[in-house]
Amino acid sequence: GDVYKRQIMGKVCDPGLTCNYAGDYPDAGGTCEEINTWHTRIVDVQTPHPYNNDLYEEYEITVVGAEQIRAHFSDFATEQGYDGVTLRGPNTWWTGDLGAFWTPEVEGDTLVLELETDSSITDHGFDIDKVEYYR
Repeated sequence: GDVYKRQIMGKVCDPGLTCNYAGDYPDAGGTCEEINTWHTRIVDVQTPHPYNNDLYEEYEITVVGAEQIRAHFSDFATEQGYDGVTLRGPNTWWTGDLGAFWTPEVEGDTLVLELETDSSITDHGFDIDKVEYYR
């Protein structure tokens, strides 16, 4: 029975599930979700459109408790060869008009992207519409 259930901030989860706080804030309520599997979360992370010249910005996405995380670009366009985005960790760099794609998985619960632009010619930038995470 209930001896084998987890209770976190008043939310009771069955065995094999973990409590997932709404917005990752304990006082915001929550739901139960399966553990040891991939989950999807809708996000809205984007550069200015178009982005500016001589720009360096970091974009951080965190899902508390995730073991791995990856992001989905719904749109990606930078000045080919001059402006680009680096995924911190594996240090993967993207540049040009790439459209929609997934980043590789990053270990841990936080994914950091770095946008760096030169002094001329801008483009749309990027939009991230969701992340997948393993917990």
